[in-house]
Amino acid sequence: MKKINRRDFLYASKSIFCSLLCLGIAPFSIIAKTLDKASVSPEKGKKSILILYASFHGSTAQIAQFMGEKLNRQGITSSVKSINEHIDFSSYNGIIMGAPIHRGQWMDEAVDYVNKHRVNFDHLPFACFYTCMAKAKHPSSKESIEVLESYQATLIELFPSLSPSHIGSFAGMLDYDKCSFITKLVMWLIMSKNGVKEGDYRDWQAIESWLSETKKIYEI
Repeated sequence: MKKINRRDFLYASKSIFCSLLCLGIAPFSIIAKTLDKASVSPEKGKKSILILYASFHGSTAQIAQFMGEKLNRQGITSSVKSINEHIDFSSYNGIIMGAPIHRGQWMDEAVDYVNKHRVNFDHLPFACFYTCMAKAKHPSSKESIEVLESYQATLIELFPSLSPSHIGSFAGMLDYDKCSFITKLVMWLIMSKNGVKEGDYRDWQAIESWLSETKKIYEI
């Protein structure tokens, strides 16, 4: 492509400027409007919730999808995203993030993600949830209650400003076919001891109830 020299550039610019004036258009107003448009978030004036998730075998991801569908049906714009996707946090007014408990802690990838994007979690309304099979034991034993309390304490330590009511805890799904041999063996030993059989223990009504209460922090 032939390069334009300075004289030709100035001549072309002058011609465009004069043409716009003849049409009754102020060139600088166009520039100002363009800058104003660029500085406004596309979601300004709307309530848009980002639902983030980390998931081992899809159970937690399905809970996140369920929440997104519930919010959208209520006229609340929401996007469900994996932590492995690129996220433009400026497009959202609040965050809900979920991940499973693994070895007594929130999934490592989820913790790393939060620490990497800490500024976004500190400046947007935020709630989180976790899935664990300790929640599947019915009736709850003293041991399972203590385990759940330790999980909640771990998340409060990760998010010091987070209210306990904005931490959801839900039973997950136990599917040995999706586990590696070692994980399957360990899980089988633990679940057998607690009398929990293979199956889907997710309580969708409890999930929806928590979501309804959690919406309050977004002023919806």
